[in-house]
Amino acid sequence: MIDVGLVEQEHVVESGTAKAVFELSDFGKAISEKLRGFTEEMGGITNNIDRDLREALMDVAVQTNSMKSILKGLDKRVKNNEISPQDYSNIKEDYTQKLKSLKKRENEIKQRLEK
Repeated sequence: MIDVGLVEQEHVVESGTAKAVFELSDFGKAISEKLRGFTEEMGGITNNIDRDLREALMDVAVQTNSMKSILKGLDKRVKNNEISPQDYSNIKEDYTQKLKSLKKRENEIKQRLEK
């Protein structure tokens, strides 16, 4: 650190004992400030990404709950003979595929949040 000019060394004598005191040089302080600014900026970016991922996760949950509600309604309608078993089967298959896709998306988002 001393070799590259980030730290300055000063020799002092305290109570009859020689000590080496190390401090950041002006250059070291400038680098430290740049790194602090960069770290804060990256923290802000990371927080925005995390917020966006959490919002996406909530959106997936809302879509999933909505589709599950629709499927429950379809169950009632087929039991009441309001729709044919064939139509019910086709619609249910479509929603089941969409639910699988949403589950996959949910897992992807959770993995990104864990990083």
